[in-house]
Amino acid sequence: MNILISYAFIRKSKALFNYALAISKHCNVLIDSGAFSAFKSGEVITLREYNSFCKKYGKHFTGYIQLDVIGDKVQTAVNYQKSLDEGLTPIPVLQVDEDVDQTVKLKETTDYICISGPAIRGLSKEWVRERIRQVYELTGLKMHALGLGPTDGIKDIPLYSCDSSGFIVPGMNYKISLFNGKTVKSHELDDLKSLTFASGCGTKPLKNGNNSISYFSGFYSYLQYQQYIKENFDKNYYFAIANSDNLRRLAYVCSTSKFDEPDYMGYYHTFRNYRIGNSKKHMMTGVLKYGSMFKRSNF
Repeated sequence: MNILISYAFIRKSKALFNYALAISKHCNVLIDSGAFSAFKSGEVITLREYNSFCKKYGKHFTGYIQLDVIGDKVQTAVNYQKSLDEGLTPIPVLQVDEDVDQTVKLKETTDYICISGPAIRGLSKEWVRERIRQVYELTGLKMHALGLGPTDGIKDIPLYSCDSSGFIVPGMNYKISLFNGKTVKSHELDDLKSLTFASGCGTKPLKNGNNSISYFSGFYSYLQYQQYIKENFDKNYYFAIANSDNLRRLAYVCSTSKFDEPDYMGYYHTFRNYRIGNSKKHMMTGVLKYGSMFKRSNF
């Protein structure tokens, strides 16, 4: 399983940080600098602060993305060089509208780069996909597309990895996600009354907030899709996680479900009355309890 977590959220949540460390022993965890989240909220993440975090904890994670500056390719390049000078090995970020010729020099320091996503400049996803093709033809570097999900046409472009939070959207809209063998489709609840997991359980488990089966279906179907695109297209999809609540639930789904035996009602009954932060004793429940099962998981 692949997870991307933003430093912008980790710095605010001890629970999320502890979960990230615990779960990194069982799956791939990529740390994003949080530049985009901070940009949207008006917060400031300094290079000194972020680099200090990477020096102390970077070794525990699959990788960490450099602190870029939204809309400023010059300062982004300066930050990358300063991080290298401090002995760090961050994944550099190429601004999505930057001259692709400038990426050639990155081959001297890395074999893996990030391309900022379409949301930053309001660009179309097709424009971003074409940019990815251009950069790959010029450099041959592995590329991670920030904010580009697995259903955004990534199968046909030379992309190594991507991330999105799209797996929670159906649950937020009280829909059910189902993997059909090739992609994930969302369905209205009324269209699924004949499904085994829905029959006889009433509407509460289907619509009980992020404890609902709607949320579970998003986690479960995108885990299936994550494995599908890895096995068939050699591409790596990362779940973009914003809080410890969703990370704990994802850990549960990953460790207790099989492709042909999703534990829908087990998920609902496990989490319906649970509240994170009630006590220190419960803070690591989920990750510690189910984390050891990752090695036996299908995902």
